[in-house]
Amino acid sequence: SLDRNSSFISAADLEAMREDTKGEFEGIGVSIKPDADGNITVFHPLPNSPAAEAGIKAFDRILAIDGKDTKGMTTAEAADLIKGRKGTFVTLSIGRKPKDAPEDAALETLELKVRRDKVPLESVKEAQMLKGSIGYLRVSDFKDNTAADLAKRMQEFMDAGMKGLVLDLRWNPGGLLTASKDTCELFLPKGALVT
Repeated sequence: SLDRNSSFISAADLEAMREDTKGEFEGIGVSIKPDADGNITVFHPLPNSPAAEAGIKAFDRILAIDGKDTKGMTTAEAADLIKGRKGTFVTLSIGRKPKDAPEDAALETLELKVRRDKVPLESVKEAQMLKGSIGYLRVSDFKDNTAADLAKRMQEFMDAGMKGLVLDLRWNPGGLLTASKDTCELFLPKGALVT
C-alpha cells in the first residue's frame, strides 16, 4: 500500500539510518569496504577520529577485531564489532603493505588498541574559496547538523569577503526533511514553504 516514494525498513535499518542522520555515532571513525578479494579494508579514517589518532590509514586491511578473524565477514558484521560505547576499547589486527614495497610483498601486521568515542559525521564534504571570492560548499546529505555546519562555513567565507556562493548538491541522496528545511532557511525567508 506504500506509494513509490515510500519504502519499508526493518528496525535494524531504521537504527542505522537514525545513527547516520544524527550527525554523530559512537565508534572509532573509520570507513570500511571489501577489497577485490573480499578482505575488510579501510577506505579512510575520518579526520581527527580515534582511528586516525591511533595511526590507522587508508588501504589498511583489518585482519581481526578483538581477536576474531575477519575472513568471510561482511562489512556490516565488521562494523558491528568495531562500533561500541564511548570509552570502551577495540583491538584491531591490521595488515599494512610496507612503504615502497613491491606489489607482492607480505603485509606487516600491527595490533592497534583504539578507544571508542563520539565521532561527528560531517555532511559538508568540501569547503573552499574559489577565484573571484566565490565560496564553494559541497553537501553530501542532510543530517541534523548540516544547517549549522553550512552556516558556520558561510560566515567564515563572508568574513573573508565572499561575493558569491556555489552550493553543490550533486550526488546528494537526501536525508532528513527537517535538516533540508533548516538548510533552505539559510537562503530563504524563515517559514517559507519548502516542497
